[in-house]
Amino acid sequence: MNPIALVLLLIGYVLTVPIASRMKRVVESQNRLAMSGHQFGIGIICVGWVVGGRAPLIWLHILWAVAAIIWFNWYGGKSAKS
Repeated sequence: MNPIALVLLLIGYVLTVPIASRMKRVVESQNRLAMSGHQFGIGIICVGWVVGGRAPLIWLHILWAVAAIIWFNWYGGKSAKS
């Protein structure tokens, strides 16, 4: 694997995994900073997979990022109405 891709993947996963493991708390507290960090990390991971020549793996990460945003916004709308 390309060393630049490896560095990008390491940075992205180190940023994303801790936030993703606490996603329920992030959504419940509507922590926009954590969600932004998560999405930024996903972006870094996607760039890493492109640079590494494994572009099809991007779709899995994009799917998770979209699901996380929908969850964050949907739950946020529910809690704002309550």
